[in-house]
Amino acid sequence: MIQAPAYNLLVFVVYAVVMLRLHDLADHGVQTSHQAINKELPGRKGALACAGHIVTYHLVLAAFPTAAILLLGFPFTPWATVSALAVSVVTHYYADRRTGFLALLRRVGCAGMIDEVTVVRKAGAEARKTGPGTGAYALDQMWHKNWLIVCCLLLAIG
Repeated sequence: MIQAPAYNLLVFVVYAVVMLRLHDLADHGVQTSHQAINKELPGRKGALACAGHIVTYHLVLAAFPTAAILLLGFPFTPWATVSALAVSVVTHYYADRRTGFLALLRRVGCAGMIDEVTVVRKAGAEARKTGPGTGAYALDQMWHKNWLIVCCLLLAIG
């Protein structure tokens, strides 16, 4: 039998590998165009679009831990599951609403990445600072994936 620290490490690695792959599906493949376009808008419209994205994102991500618990016999600890879910929901929503997240990035020295790594989507249009291909997008993905690692740690030490 594998000793507890090695088993926890194994559980962490399996969760991390799969969750980081599922992130792309959940964040890009399942998110609707409406959610992607509107989630950073101020007010109710933006908040609802972002909340819809957060729900579908976490339904996709929750599928694997559930399967791992049921099929692989991974440990289930309610506090770890709730903690991991809460961390992911809060940090993902915060980043995807953009205003506070971009302000935080500027405060920690990422203004150049946000302002200089832009993309022009249509000929003659203004350069966009958010969305795929931009510095803000790269930082957004870095944020999500690093917080997912924290969530996987919580699940593994459960």
